[in-house]
Amino acid sequence: MLCGIPSREGICSKHNQNLLRTWIVSERSPVLKELINKYKFENSKSYALSLASLLDVALPLLPPNTVLVPVPTVRARVRQRGYDHIDLLARHVSNLRNLPLQRLLTRRGVSVQHMLNRQQRTEAAKDAYVLAEGARVDTSKIYVLIDDVVTTGATISSAAKVLAKAGATVWAVALAYQPLD
Repeated sequence: MLCGIPSREGICSKHNQNLLRTWIVSERSPVLKELINKYKFENSKSYALSLASLLDVALPLLPPNTVLVPVPTVRARVRQRGYDHIDLLARHVSNLRNLPLQRLLTRRGVSVQHMLNRQQRTEAAKDAYVLAEGARVDTSKIYVLIDDVVTTGATISSAAKVLAKAGATVWAVALAYQPLD
């Protein structure tokens, strides 16, 4: 989704990605947008299970060697909200699917992407993630990144690159695709 051209596989075939499969619940419709925004910006933690259920429905049956990995949120947003909304979402998906969750990534920097254009998002996300201290990737596992909204794909691509460089097979799932205005 780096170029904004959707495909049946969720990744434009013109781009070499570290993601082998992706699933997105829906384009960011008004109803889904409202749910996500209340969850993220209005401290409506109770929406986490409903949103996780949407991810659960969007995902096919996953192999038993699957590990869920939340895409880390900027620390300032976590402090502001009082929780990491993606981590909470991932924990619910983990419970619904009875799959392990590992926090393999650490977020560097403080860049928030929602007001940036495509080029700025790509640049901001390029080195935004590193493997967490002490984290190890098992090459026999499949790691599914979990995020809320994909706009340009820069965030999820950057996170996938870190895991792939460590030897992981990386898939991803997100709640919504939001075309860049």
